Amino acid sequence: MTDKTKGVLSYIFGIIAGFIFLFSNDSSQEVKKHAAQGAVLGVLSFALNVILLMSIVGIPILPIVNMLALACMIIGIVKVCNESNPDIPVLSDIANAIFKSQLQK
Repeated sequence: MTDKTKGVLSYIFGIIAGFIFLFSNDSSQEVKKHAAQGAVLGVLSFALNVILLMSIVGIPILPIVNMLALACMIIGIVKVCNESNPDIPVLSDIANAIFKSQLQK
């Protein structure tokens, strides 16, 4: 499987593929960055969906949150395909803070 394929799968299947490629020994540093950001995006999206669905006030905000998550996913996939800087502004900061030790290997 190529690095581009792994990067795209990290965003599409966020939590599952992200963690698989992040902790895989044969993944490149670039793939691990995309995998960490995909995993963070998946977890944040899931958590915000659960929180907003529990409140009546949050239900109208839910489509906006999902559109933002989709936009971040598309930006990540485009960055994978263009082989450009993998950092997505807010996601990369969170991913670097959480997975610092894994990203430095």
